[in-house]
Amino acid sequence: MSRRRMLSRFLATFTTTVSVLTVAAVAPASAAPAPKPATTGRSAKAPAGNAAWYATEADAMVAARRSGKRIEVDALTTETRQTFANPRGTFTLEQRVRPVRIKRNNRWVPVDPTLRFDADGRVTPRATKVGLSFSSGGDSALARVVRDGKELEFSWDGPLPRPTLDGDTATYPNVLSNVDLVVKADVEGFSEVLVVRTPEAAANPALATADFALRAKGLNVTTDAAGNIKALDADGRMVFTAPTPRMWDSGGTAEPGLSAGARAFQSNQGARQAAMKPTIRNGTLSITPDQAMLRASSTRYPVYLDPSLVSGSRLAWTSVWKSFPNSKYWNSSDIARVGYSQTDNVTNRSFFRMDTSRVKGKNIIRATFQAYETHSWSCNARSVELWRTGAISSATTWNSQPSWIAKLDTVNVARGYSSSCPDGGVDFDATAGVRTSAAAKAGDLTLGLRATSETDTWAWKKFRNNPTLSIEYNSTPSVPNALSTSPGTPCTGGKLGNTDVYLRATPSDADGGNVVGEFSLWPTGGTTTVRNVTVSSGVQASALLLKSSLADGVTYNWKVRTKDSDGAASGYSATCSFTVDKTLPTADVDITSTQYPAQDPAGTIVSTVPAGIPGQFTLNAKGNTDVIGFYVGLDTDTPSRYVAANMPGGTATVTMTPTRNGPGFVAVKTWDGVNPSASVDTDHAFFATAPVGPQAGRNDLNTDGHGDLIGRTASGDLCLYLGDGTGGFIDGNSCSVKIDSNRSGWLHVVRPGDWDGDGWTDLVAVEADGDLVYFTGNGAGGFLLDANDVIIDWDANDNPIRTTGWNQYNLVVAPGDWDGDGYPDLIARKSTGEIVLHRGNGFGGWADDAAPVRLGWGIWQSFDTIVAPGDVDGDGKADLFARKPNGELTLFRGNGKAGFRSPGGVKYGVWQTGVNVRGASTTCDASPSVANCPTVIDTLNPGDLVLPICQKRGESVGANPYWVYGTTPRGKAGWLNGYHLDYAENQLPDVPNCARPAQTTYTVWTDGVIVTATNTTCEGAPSTTNCTTVIDTLFTGSMFTPICQRTGQTISGNPYWVYGISSNGQTGWMPAWWMDYPDNRLPNLALCANYNGSLVGNGWNTYSAGLFAAGDLNDDGRNDLMGVKSTGDLHVYYGTGNGANLFTNGNGGTKIGTGWNTFNKVF
Repeated sequence: MSRRRMLSRFLATFTTTVSVLTVAAVAPASAAPAPKPATTGRSAKAPAGNAAWYATEADAMVAARRSGKRIEVDALTTETRQTFANPRGTFTLEQRVRPVRIKRNNRWVPVDPTLRFDADGRVTPRATKVGLSFSSGGDSALARVVRDGKELEFSWDGPLPRPTLDGDTATYPNVLSNVDLVVKADVEGFSEVLVVRTPEAAANPALATADFALRAKGLNVTTDAAGNIKALDADGRMVFTAPTPRMWDSGGTAEPGLSAGARAFQSNQGARQAAMKPTIRNGTLSITPDQAMLRASSTRYPVYLDPSLVSGSRLAWTSVWKSFPNSKYWNSSDIARVGYSQTDNVTNRSFFRMDTSRVKGKNIIRATFQAYETHSWSCNARSVELWRTGAISSATTWNSQPSWIAKLDTVNVARGYSSSCPDGGVDFDATAGVRTSAAAKAGDLTLGLRATSETDTWAWKKFRNNPTLSIEYNSTPSVPNALSTSPGTPCTGGKLGNTDVYLRATPSDADGGNVVGEFSLWPTGGTTTVRNVTVSSGVQASALLLKSSLADGVTYNWKVRTKDSDGAASGYSATCSFTVDKTLPTADVDITSTQYPAQDPAGTIVSTVPAGIPGQFTLNAKGNTDVIGFYVGLDTDTPSRYVAANMPGGTATVTMTPTRNGPGFVAVKTWDGVNPSASVDTDHAFFATAPVGPQAGRNDLNTDGHGDLIGRTASGDLCLYLGDGTGGFIDGNSCSVKIDSNRSGWLHVVRPGDWDGDGWTDLVAVEADGDLVYFTGNGAGGFLLDANDVIIDWDANDNPIRTTGWNQYNLVVAPGDWDGDGYPDLIARKSTGEIVLHRGNGFGGWADDAAPVRLGWGIWQSFDTIVAPGDVDGDGKADLFARKPNGELTLFRGNGKAGFRSPGGVKYGVWQTGVNVRGASTTCDASPSVANCPTVIDTLNPGDLVLPICQKRGESVGANPYWVYGTTPRGKAGWLNGYHLDYAENQLPDVPNCARPAQTTYTVWTDGVIVTATNTTCEGAPSTTNCTTVIDTLFTGSMFTPICQRTGQTISGNPYWVYGISSNGQTGWMPAWWMDYPDNRLPNLALCANYNGSLVGNGWNTYSAGLFAAGDLNDDGRNDLMGVKSTGDLHVYYGTGNGANLFTNGNGGTKIGTGWNTFNKVF
């Protein structure tokens, strides 16, 4: 390459905020959702040497109330979020868009982009989110950015001078005569600008088209027709984006107070501006400045050439420019702008996506959007508005904005023009928007800023790009749960003998502290009396009714509600009742347990093990020789598990496992050999502490480090089997505990792992109407009963858009993290056999705006079962098993990038996605031909101009540039693309109507040349001279030139293959763009064989009652496979963790249980 000049800041663009899929506020495992009594003012989990570290909101609240100061909940702190307990009993969450701190040596440190020379001979910032370094001079790469194994490097042609450092800025003087190169570090990347100081410098031929070498590791960098740049990883996910590069001169009025370094990155008001055209070809990034602007006598120097590169992020912001309507400014390091600038002739709006996952379902007291205004047109105040908007994405532009749903606040303000109105904070009331988000249990909220008048230049404003959303909240007290009448009587009513009666319930408030259980009691037809019992939140409250106060034969009714210290009250519980019959015998036993001792009235005695861990309970008949055994259970009015006493009137010990933290009770009926007692003894109440975590993978439900299973019966009962870590279950063939019932209506149910980011494994289910919901796990083997909608977005009426229509799928599996972004995903199959990936975002919703990714088709409808065991071949990436009705078991190896390993096609023929490279195919690799590959979809002969190369008769697969004569959706006839009718992927039909394709030359136009009625000349007499938007021509023998690639620019996918190396190291024929011909984010290699997976066994149809994944059942660190025969026998196959021999006991597995055919679903 003759020149590798870098039109600076374009690089910057390529790294400006290099944060892809960054944090979405994930609560650590120690922040368990259920409350527990706070016995100290701080968490026992505090790091050594730090005496003021708080793990839970409840702990921090105790400290705040004692000290009278607000206390940070340390365990909830992230790069972008802090949570504080306030002395008055509320909490404040402060959420930023971009990181303000990073973790080093397990401690938080503030971000600091200040540059310095390091010991390795590079220039590096002190503390940033990404690995970032600049050249210290000489021949080393100008800029290098590394994150999550993805790397971008930009090189300048020739040695660089030693830079001058000034804070976050490095200046390389005279990289060309009178041309300086300035780079600026950012917390998530960098910016760069080329400063052309004189007209003579602008005339340098090196600035006619500036080329520079671009090296990308794990990324493919492309541009689109509008000049936007995107860098995609191997599965097609956006890692970096960049808007159309801009250039500006020094005309107009400079913003007051800006430093020289800052002036290099912001244009003056009224400066001349122009767009620059970027192109990418063969590893070279080329940028073409507007030469007319450089040569114009009115241009004032210096001139700044500023291509800015940015990255994708979960928390995000973007601005839109009316003057650049198709340019994308996703997560830019630029400032946020609103309003209309007359001198610049630009109109801007800005959007911010804020994480609200921590306040789902909370009572929002107030919420403030705190922006910082750096500049206004004058000191004359003008209005700016805050709106709740639809979702934003990396595709957001002025022409593709989200809906403006509801205006939240208007502020009339002017800051940053001069010392008379200096820059400063501007607070907007965002309470209504946050309340809507919290009520819908949404994981995020998008807010938009816009000027009230977009024609009044006095309303033009600039803001910093990292605002704060400050939310004060508390939890409305919960309706009390665990209602019981002791001696045990169902809430619906029953008879009690001549005994004292306890009314019991558990009042709670997620904010902790003391709460009141307000019991209302009345005899039928009589007067209500109220009894208040004060306890710590989550501790059982008991109201004693002396037997002397109860009348024989009278029915009593009661209900209860919770009140907090601020007087807020929950709704009332259900109404329970009991009838006094003083002639009945009663159950009277003593119960002791070391692990779950009886709770004292003050609530200070708690379990010695967390919920989810088995405990021993000893039952004592107290010498009543009529009693020979006991019926026992946990948290039930109808105990059904029988255990014999060691002698009449003696004792029995039983092992049981509480599956929820917080209060619980043991229910016992005595047995005299003929009848059980009429009443139930429920006097043994205990408090189970919360699990600490983390869980040992998504199959460990009770946080004991062992894999567990759930079985669903035909009636809808969910039965939990707790693993013992040796390949079996602690209760053998018996259900450890029934954790739910009436769930027969679920079409599908899976355990994806931690779906909502709170640290515990959750359930995701498809309800009978096709709605997708999830149930939050509690880490103790159970799940919260309320279903949460999986929200996609919000409609124009401010209503959440729920995930629906999942009844179209006949199979849903949870593969764990299939795409490699660290968050659990779902894979589903349609009746047609097509399988799609739905990418989770880690806080209860979807990445990529819920758009599914097509993984495969065709062969997948031949399988009766698909199982997601996790990684079985030891490469660290999740895999799939699929079984055919004939018993064949096939392994599909995942690539950790949202696809399968090594799919492909071949030269002159295109194969269905998924050609697997299982071994060397020297015949095919050496001479690709149709004869060597059995699964060709179709071939294209030079004269075969009507049949698209990638279209089997009756089926279109992927976009392709071969055209057929047809009619557009708007009724225009012409040569049409055979797939989307949209070659440039801009939602416009693309018609190459200006020359009938000939055998020797193919000419392709973009963006709907024929679709307007006014183009009659072109329609009537197609010819090259009648069309001006030709992209490129392709000669028949030019097999290494994609048909839709202009020099330096690639648009959409193409089926022309080049011989090369794929992203996972496989050599072969591949497409030249994404390496993804069917547009499903899978690399396609042209290597002889349809990807049918690896056949790993036969005879697996013997497990006709179920084949499913068990995770690691025997604690050897490898994932196992389980099956149930028609007889109900349960077999386990222990994984080896390598791809050669998958199971240690492959010959029939190991039988570990019977009776499992009672379940219609095991997961």
